[in-house]
Amino acid sequence: MKLPRPEEDAGLNARHGPAIVNILSEETFDDLTRLAAQLCSAPIAFIHVTENNQHYIKSGIGLEPQANPPDLPFFSHAVLQSDVFIVSDVSIDPRFSTDPRVRSGPLRFYAGVPLMTDRGEIVGTLSVMGPSPKVLHPDQIESLRTAARQVTCRFNLRIQLAELKQRTHEGKLFRERLAAEHAITQVLAQSKTLSDAVPKILRIVCENLGWTIGIFWRVSDQVSALTCVETWQAPSANGSDFEASSREMIFEPNEGLPGQVWSHGEPTWIIDAAEEPLLARASLAAKEGLHGAFAFPVRGQNKILGVMEFFCSGRKKPDDSLLEMMSNVGSQIGQFMTRKQAEETLVQWAAIVESSEDAIIGKTLDGIITSWNSGAEKIFGYSSEEVLDQPISILFPPSA
Repeated sequence: MKLPRPEEDAGLNARHGPAIVNILSEETFDDLTRLAAQLCSAPIAFIHVTENNQHYIKSGIGLEPQANPPDLPFFSHAVLQSDVFIVSDVSIDPRFSTDPRVRSGPLRFYAGVPLMTDRGEIVGTLSVMGPSPKVLHPDQIESLRTAARQVTCRFNLRIQLAELKQRTHEGKLFRERLAAEHAITQVLAQSKTLSDAVPKILRIVCENLGWTIGIFWRVSDQVSALTCVETWQAPSANGSDFEASSREMIFEPNEGLPGQVWSHGEPTWIIDAAEEPLLARASLAAKEGLHGAFAFPVRGQNKILGVMEFFCSGRKKPDDSLLEMMSNVGSQIGQFMTRKQAEETLVQWAAIVESSEDAIIGKTLDGIITSWNSGAEKIFGYSSEEVLDQPISILFPPSA
């Protein structure tokens, strides 16, 4: 019968929160490991942790430098117990006596206690071993339980501290992102043109959220392609060639990172741009030390108007909350662009109306004059000051 390995039990790795392996140091447990060895009169004692289908020794007494006790089959049983698991003589225990790892090794005695956090998660064992058969006395067994409880208490404290630090870090990120989003909203409210707003937005994102280079690509309806209209780069960045190259590039649909975002209409995250085959500037990014990247669409009235793209020097794991935030920012910028385009259209029409030699008169439904161009002034002989807010009937006096 095949004995289950610890990693085959799904409950062992169903953890959430900070990785135990990263937050627990060997020094944290050395005193308890030594105590377990002394109490049980065992030459070998250690604490091992299982996480993500891997085994890690966090503290050990009497181990060879290259020893890997978690490979032994005892752990398959120990981590599944609710109490101390003891094998007094492995050579006569039918569960282990035929195992080549046990038969060829110097170990004859094993005792281990599963380590369970206050959330009910089994994360490893506190174990003692020896080269000779051994029977533990009741007081030794109770002492091993007590030592294991002390280990789990330290586990719990370190996990709680790590989670507190993580929440604090997440809170800091949230405040930074909220401040950046607020600053972008202010820029859009105060800017008169897109060329005035975009450089400030790129700078805000880079400076506040830890990115090195920001690029804005705008959809050109004339050529059905994305063209670079603005970039921003941190003063300390070494990306001048990358930025200059980007300014000269044009992306068609599905081409490069901007083209992909334009075509699919979804934000995209790249952990390492230097290794991304879809990124047309991958080799240049690698040369200048740019790795992490993300891009999102700028959307207005069910139409993508552009793409914003950002790069940084380090590899970055995908951040869904940042992508969601920047997608909202993309919608704000798209609304700004749509509004400014409408305003520009009105200005153009107003200029056409004003310069027309024909009389073009605007009025309300009840006949009150609201606009009066130069053509109307020449034809009727009234200035705009004389006729605005007057009934249109003044232009057609009743017959005598």
